[in-house]
Amino acid sequence: MTAFWIAACGLAALAWLLLSAPLHRLGAPAAEPSRRTRAWLGVAVSAFAFVVYGFLGNIDALRTSPSQAASASLSTQAETATPSAAVASEAPVEAVEAMLDAMVIRMQAQAPGTVDAAGWRLVARSYASIRRYDGASRAYGLAIELAPDDQALRAELADLQKSLQAGAR
Repeated sequence: MTAFWIAACGLAALAWLLLSAPLHRLGAPAAEPSRRTRAWLGVAVSAFAFVVYGFLGNIDALRTSPSQAASASLSTQAETATPSAAVASEAPVEAVEAMLDAMVIRMQAQAPGTVDAAGWRLVARSYASIRRYDGASRAYGLAIELAPDDQALRAELADLQKSLQAGAR
């Protein structure tokens, strides 16, 4: 990054010197550069900038195909999506279930006080996203035991139970 700023300052200084040279002549009438000189000067500075970028810049960043741009935007969307949605779209449900079951076993094996309600909330949301509602309600129950004053957890559990009752009808 430092090389970029040095090159940018050098280009700015070169352009300033070339364009203001007539102003520095003392005693001589200021001659305005012709249009041809200004055009060649603009082309030369632009060409110099491209050459410097070719040596210092990342020229491959300019060469993206539409498929690469689409895959880059999809990966950005997957990174910003909710964790359970990203996992569910990339892995089969069985693999997600196996990972969640292993996570629950590890969390249950930990010493009391080392697992917080946020971990159980994550497990509950993940179970709900793959439609394992019994595991989700158990995980919400464990999270509520760890954080009994968290009304958001109680609301999420109530929403889960309400959607289960609505689906049973």
